[in-house]
Amino acid sequence: MKMCSMWLPAVRATLWGWIGRERMSPAAWAQLHTIVTELVENALEHAYDEGRGVVTVHADLDDRGILTVVVADRGRWRPPRPQAGHGVGLAAVQQQANLMRVEPSDSGTTVTVELRPWKAPHTAAPRSARPVA
Repeated sequence: MKMCSMWLPAVRATLWGWIGRERMSPAAWAQLHTIVTELVENALEHAYDEGRGVVTVHADLDDRGILTVVVADRGRWRPPRPQAGHGVGLAAVQQQANLMRVEPSDSGTTVTVELRPWKAPHTAAPRSARPVA
């Protein structure tokens, strides 16, 4: 199936259902939402001339609590078209994730991201220590 950005809500809903609402804080879900949205939109924009094409999203949760998300396309990399507000996608992902790896090839690009959504996201304010009686 070819994907376009209108499929993003379904992708995010599937991911959310697989992980389980009770296992992530709303702030951590917002972090994951940003990562998946940016990676899928980047794949569609940069790999395919018409902004539509095959993009796969794979997620895995290991027993250490690390969530790995892999987004891959089968297109050819195209330089970004100059537009206001564009060009920050991968930087935003890198800021949100614990690890990001981009692997371009002749058969497409794969981006792998690792994060621990069970901890406070990078943007959360630090909590103060509570006294123990």
